[in-house]
Amino acid sequence: MAYKASRLTVEQWALANVARRAAYLDVWLAANAKGEMHEAVHEPLVTKELFDRVQDMMKVRSKPNPEQFKPYIYRGLFKCGECGYGITMETQKGHNYLRCSKRAKKGCTQPYLREESMTDQIAAALNSVSLADAATEEMIQRLDAEQGEAQQLIEQAKKEKAKEIEKIDKKLERLTVAYLDAGAFTATEFRKRKAEVIGQKRSLMDSIAELEKEGAERFEPLKRFINGSKQMKYVAHERDLSQLRENLKQIGSNLKMLNRKLHWEPRGAWQLVVNQGSFAHSETRAPDAGARGRGETHQIATKWS
Repeated sequence: MAYKASRLTVEQWALANVARRAAYLDVWLAANAKGEMHEAVHEPLVTKELFDRVQDMMKVRSKPNPEQFKPYIYRGLFKCGECGYGITMETQKGHNYLRCSKRAKKGCTQPYLREESMTDQIAAALNSVSLADAATEEMIQRLDAEQGEAQQLIEQAKKEKAKEIEKIDKKLERLTVAYLDAGAFTATEFRKRKAEVIGQKRSLMDSIAELEKEGAERFEPLKRFINGSKQMKYVAHERDLSQLRENLKQIGSNLKMLNRKLHWEPRGAWQLVVNQGSFAHSETRAPDAGARGRGETHQIATKWS
């Protein structure tokens, strides 16, 4: 990449520094480095609108000026399955192709692959982890029922702990009265007993908060995963390349291209549903009966070996 060398003189650098300073507005930056704006008493030299326009222009001009790459969506996503180096992209005769960059092995024998073919294979990978709508709805219903039962137990436990807190409050009240009215304790002893009681109350309050947290953390991540699995086939059907890329990175790792085939390893929980998806068999209909686009899909090898 070629970068344009800076040729600013000392005077130009000084002028650029002046243009960056908000002090020439009717504001100034706090000295505590938090970047807080405060009103000033002096008259502004420039308007806020002009200042903002100058900042935007300086941001653009201060960036390096590299040779512009064509924005290929799959560039940098895959490694070559033969030599291990990155897969790059280029355009030939109006079509985008993926190919090995051949940085380590000049004689790498891997052939080119059309972008459209890789798109089909990514869509097939997403389909392979996409559970059928009926299955996901049944799972969510069962989880909702289990969550409801668990929530009842949690609420009962919270009520019991709330009763204990109420007893502690009364105990604390009696302790205070005994100290203030009857002089039953010294100041030191009172503080010690009060700290013990308050500690007990704090522990019970923390237990209640933990119960509420446990109820949410136990079920919600699983629901999100199931719904995410359900949505994968719709992402595949829409053929939005940026969405295909991001979702492939979400479900898979060790992304490679070998002999014009996509190879990948399912991440984490996705290992549980790979090849269990609604499109993992010979189903050819679209995800939705009224959806546009082709319903035909093909299943590919999904694990790198």
